[in-house]
Amino acid sequence: MLAMLQVLQSGGSGGSGSLSVAQAAAQAVPHLEDAVRGNPNLWPAHANLATIHGGFGDQLRALGSLQRAIDILIIRADGAPAPTEPDRVLADMHERQGQLLEAMPQEQCEGGSCAAHALRAYQRAVSHIGDHPAAKVG
Repeated sequence: MLAMLQVLQSGGSGGSGSLSVAQAAAQAVPHLEDAVRGNPNLWPAHANLATIHGGFGDQLRALGSLQRAIDILIIRADGAPAPTEPDRVLADMHERQGQLLEAMPQEQCEGGSCAAHALRAYQRAVSHIGDHPAAKVG
């Protein structure tokens, strides 16, 4: 999904390969939504929806999906698959939250500052993994 996100964020590179990745992402959305309807605690599906929504520029939907994935992992919900490195996964998702918040217009954030919310997301990433790349964000 990371490669898909990079292509979507850059708007594609002009080749037909980029278009097919964007189309595949758009086609994956209903399947991922069906998966979370079948098992609302399927955090990977929520995380993948966040990647796709963020890649298409819908930060609010991406943040909502990402928060659901994080909540599921934090409470260790029944029926949720367990990642092999839960702290690493949580750190990566919090870092992604920070990135999404930084990309949002300031007026869309509570208190008029997305930067403050992004900083808190990066701090949560570092709280899970002290040497996480988010610790180097300046």
